[in-house]
Formats: sequence, C-alpha cells, structure tokens
Amino acid sequence: MGVQIIFEQFPFVRIGQLGSESVLRRLCGALTSRGVFIWTTGGLDGPEEKQDSAMGPPVYYSVLGIPQTLQTVADAGCICRHLEYDQLPEKHVFLIAQKA
Repeated sequence: MGVQIIFEQFPFVRIGQLGSESVLRRLCGALTSRGVFIWTTGGLDGPEEKQDSAMGPPVYYSVLGIPQTLQTVADAGCICRHLEYDQLPEKHVFLIAQKA
C-alpha cells in the first residue's frame, strides 16, 4: 500500500464558508480508497467568520462548525476516524478522516 499525500494551503487568502466546504469536498474527492487526510478548523457549534493574528499578519478564515464539517466529510464519502480539541482553552480541533 502506497502513501498518498495531498496538501492544500491557502496562506492569507480569505475563504468564505462555502469555500471551506468546497475545499473539504475537494480533498475528500481527491483521496483514493482508504486514503487519509487531516483537517484543522475552529471547534465551534456553527458557522462563523474568524480573524487571527497569532502568527503576525491577520489571517481570515471561516469555520463551518463541527456538525457541518462532519456532515460534509460524510457526504463526500469519508469517515471521521478522530476529532480532538487540540489547543485548549482555544476552540480549535483537528479531524482525521478516511475515504470509505
């Protein structure tokens, strides 16, 4: 079994909520059967636009919210294998998903 690496980076580009969902669907669609990817996002209950300057320049991004993120992953034919709040007390999560 080979390793499949898909890397998407959008530095300093504002991606709206529909854009975030589109990127997530695209990543799921690019995976081969049983392929795995890691996704990070704000650990919120619903959609929200965010701005963060933790690394210097302001970065704008959107959050689908955990329920919509999980639904998008499932609708795109992937299975959530792990979801964890990884930066407590910050509301940030990472998700590991696998193509069915």
